[in-house]
Amino acid sequence: MVLNNARESILNYMQKMERAGVHCFNCQHCQCCTYTSNSMMITHVECLEITLYLIEQNRWNNTLFSRLEQNIEQFQLKNFIIPTTQKLLRKYYTCPFLVDGPKGCSLSRKIKPYGCLAFNATTASSHEQLDCQSSLNELAQLERDYATILKSQNDFLEDKFKWYCRKMPIPNALLTLVSIPMEQLQVWGNQLLADS
Repeated sequence: MVLNNARESILNYMQKMERAGVHCFNCQHCQCCTYTSNSMMITHVECLEITLYLIEQNRWNNTLFSRLEQNIEQFQLKNFIIPTTQKLLRKYYTCPFLVDGPKGCSLSRKIKPYGCLAFNATTASSHEQLDCQSSLNELAQLERDYATILKSQNDFLEDKFKWYCRKMPIPNALLTLVSIPMEQLQVWGNQLLADS
């Protein structure tokens, strides 16, 4: 379930680049989503969108929860806040949704985290990670255009999720919702849709 149109500008940018032959389809060594480069953290809204998508796909299950727990253990993601300052500590990890081959993500573009969508090839011959980078202008535009709705939606969910920070690594964020009934998650999603 997509809760707002915030991804639209980034998706349009990606499609424009793809038409120009600049994309990840030829990548032979996807490392952008591995522990060598990935430190993605997601907000409450991104977390709920991914969760509702996984529920729709019948993937919100013990197999996934186990993989997320293993991911947190393997990449030592339990402590991602600096205790003395309460600042977020970006830790590198391989995304639990990475799959082998080009276009190596098992999540739909419709609900991928904004930062993931904005990380793209920069040349038509991109075969290596060195040719990829984050489209900071597109992310900044998204944040300007959707600041009000994203703040409103994240504030609403912050009250429901009871996180102790505004963002978390993907596996940590998703696991915080495991104990919440699926029906309740869907109700919150529908509430946000109705208010957007």
